[in-house]
Amino acid sequence: MGAEPRQEKRIAQARRRWERPSLAAALVAGAFVLAVLLVLVVGYARENAADPLDSPEIASLRELLRKSPTDTGAKERFRVLDLELRTRFFAHQRRVETGRWLLLAGGAALALALGILAELRRTLPEPPSPEGPAHEVARGRSLAAVAGIGVAVGLAALVLALLQPGGPAKAGRAAGQAAGDGSAPQRVASSEEPAPPTPEELARNWPRFRGPGGAGVARFASGEEGPLSWDAATGAGLLWKSRVPLKGASSPVFWNGRLFLTGADASTREAYCFDAADGRLVWRKVVSSEPPRGGEKKVWDEKTYAASTPATDGRSVWCVFASGDVACLDLEGREVWKKNLGPIANSYGHASSPVSRGRFLYIQLDQARDEKTKTERSRLLALDGATGRVMWERPRPVRDSWTTPIIVESQGREELVTVADQWIIAYDPASGEELWRAKGPKGDLVPSPIFAGGLVIAAMEMSRLVAVRPGGSGDVTSTHVAWTAEGDLPSIPSPVSDGERLYLVSSAGMMSAWQLSTGAKLWEADLEMAVQSSPTLAGDRVYVFGDEGACAIVAAGPEYRLLARNELGEGCQASPAFAAGRMFIRGEEHLFCVGKASDAAAAQSGKPGGAQ
Repeated sequence: MGAEPRQEKRIAQARRRWERPSLAAALVAGAFVLAVLLVLVVGYARENAADPLDSPEIASLRELLRKSPTDTGAKERFRVLDLELRTRFFAHQRRVETGRWLLLAGGAALALALGILAELRRTLPEPPSPEGPAHEVARGRSLAAVAGIGVAVGLAALVLALLQPGGPAKAGRAAGQAAGDGSAPQRVASSEEPAPPTPEELARNWPRFRGPGGAGVARFASGEEGPLSWDAATGAGLLWKSRVPLKGASSPVFWNGRLFLTGADASTREAYCFDAADGRLVWRKVVSSEPPRGGEKKVWDEKTYAASTPATDGRSVWCVFASGDVACLDLEGREVWKKNLGPIANSYGHASSPVSRGRFLYIQLDQARDEKTKTERSRLLALDGATGRVMWERPRPVRDSWTTPIIVESQGREELVTVADQWIIAYDPASGEELWRAKGPKGDLVPSPIFAGGLVIAAMEMSRLVAVRPGGSGDVTSTHVAWTAEGDLPSIPSPVSDGERLYLVSSAGMMSAWQLSTGAKLWEADLEMAVQSSPTLAGDRVYVFGDEGACAIVAAGPEYRLLARNELGEGCQASPAFAAGRMFIRGEEHLFCVGKASDAAAAQSGKPGGAQ
């Protein structure tokens, strides 16, 4: 035998020795991928059957509460079941995300093993097997089995990739790319642009979700304090209450003696103005009574048709609804312009609140990914507040969220900071240019960010708490993340800070305090109530409203100290507004005013009266 045939024989034998381990690796990788896929598919089917929005138990309890609103047993069952379903839903989304990564890793291993097998079979002409034809048939069947696994896994991975977190049914309810400019704005008022409000005006009013800067902090003059006790049953400490025509989860905003609020149902969207001195309904404006674009918009419950809090600059009031309807009204309720940004491809409808700064109105419109085109629908809009015209629009690499942006100042420049799944992203408010981004909490984010102690704070349950120094350029995750922490974090309530400590409240009612500079946890306490409202700091007191209307007042400090617990007399999911020395709360049915009777003149005139 010549040297060349002997060389070919040695190569063939070496190839055969490697072929069996490669075949085994391919079989193991294929089995792993199929196992992961099976777990995901079975788990998805089970969770999809228990969609929190379609839960028959929730529906029956909601109907029972409509008929018997004072049934405390039904309220407690609703609260427990609601929390259980939401927790299960968020956990399911994280399992799907983990499964996708495992599927990707297993698929890569399978592809590598199959590639090696293909290369081994291609390298040289296959010599006759010394083990006979039967062995060749067995080898062929094994390779065919691996190839079959590869094809099956590929098809299954394609099907899995089409599954949006929360199920294809939810993604399909609002299918279609959202229009960039929405419907044409209808301008009916003068285009003359008034002077923007001064910083002093903004500070003494409550112009947006969670007040000036979105921080949830009411500033009080020296010696002034927020209310400590009231009782809706006896009327003690309660100055007035007024019925709100339609339900909503939006919070009140205040400007110079007037309160603005929204309400909605499946077909009608409305805005309201109340007199802050006596609770009188000054005007009621129907923003739209047309069906939502793209069909009926499914929301978490009836209140979330109006989940976005209005914004005002003392000249105009801007309202946004779950259906994508946006309207600008003047302070007398006259329509200035309106438009629709829909259809809204968001699992629970739009809930982020608008933010006004100068001539701009910012709307964070995060939505589900368009799986047909493999593109993100999420975008950040800057509208001309006076006309509704789109000034700039930027796509965002995130999926649907319900957070509201904030504007911070860092190193002499303003930054429009947003938070959504995995990313904290800052933009130039004037141009929309991305300034920086950092890895943040993951999941379906609802808690909005705050800026305190020189840090942007973002948190989400079953993920983490992240503190980032603003500034920088590009991805600043490795350079500007000051600290991160984990624990019992909020799924809906936003954080609040007194500048030294950070206060968090989870939806289950666990309240915690953290050292703002280091992220060290100082204390944790159970408030014994479910919470969706965001905590508010007034003076040295933190106000936390529970879903059933109880309000825990906790001392801001390094140790937990419960100062008081008061009852509103009805459910509450909105966050309070503080202005003119008073507190304004939106309940399930009414708008309440708590404070001292001596502050009535301040509330009427809009002067500070204690609040600054």
